[in-house]
Amino acid sequence: MLKEYIQAALKYAVFDPMEGEFFCYVPQLQGAWAKGPTQAQCLIELGEVLEEWILFGLKMGQSIPAIDGLNFDFVEMSDDVEAA
Repeated sequence: MLKEYIQAALKYAVFDPMEGEFFCYVPQLQGAWAKGPTQAQCLIELGEVLEEWILFGLKMGQSIPAIDGLNFDFVEMSDDVEAA
């Protein structure tokens, strides 16, 4: 699920050239960004950043925006289901 979500998010990456390198981010995922010497390297870095960003957000109880129908909303199970 995590890998699928990251791949979906990377399709929305926006690149901004900077002095000798690229800056990239996904507009829907505030605070997650990366930079690299090429667009390809920037995208690789962004994938790694997104993994940490998502895991940290989940640990802190933050809502992770849905992308392409993928989300991290967890359904609470009732006591009846847990006992089964």
